[in-house]
Amino acid sequence: MIQIATLQDIPSIIVLMKSVPGFWQASWNEDTVEQGIRASEGMAFVWDQDDEVVGFICAHDVGFRGYISELVVAEQVKGLGIGTQLLQYVEQEFIRRGRTVIIADVRHGAEGLYRSLGFTEADAVLLRKYMTVKAPESASSLRTDIERTHGQ
Repeated sequence: MIQIATLQDIPSIIVLMKSVPGFWQASWNEDTVEQGIRASEGMAFVWDQDDEVVGFICAHDVGFRGYISELVVAEQVKGLGIGTQLLQYVEQEFIRRGRTVIIADVRHGAEGLYRSLGFTEADAVLLRKYMTVKAPESASSLRTDIERTHGQ
């Protein structure tokens, strides 16, 4: 059953993500999942089966288009339509919000699923850049740097 993802679901979502080979990324942690759910503004959903999270999708309405950042389904229930239903649920929410285009980060093994639901290659290339994470600076020091740079 599809339910909106809550912060209480984070431990179960992490267990799910880590259970799928190659899905969990070394730079992720509990805060990463929490930030994703918060940034989704109500567009992160779990599939709960017998009180176990076996599916998760995180989507974002970025104004110009809808964006699906993560979709993961437990290995033991793949092929039962859970991924399809999660994608279709999010698609209907984007339609309700007036979005006419959805883009998605698609893992290689899931390409067939997305194509079966009408997704095609985009007119753009997805590029990525890995960055080194530093301790966050205070907002006041960032403002000072910006003002100094822009002569204000």
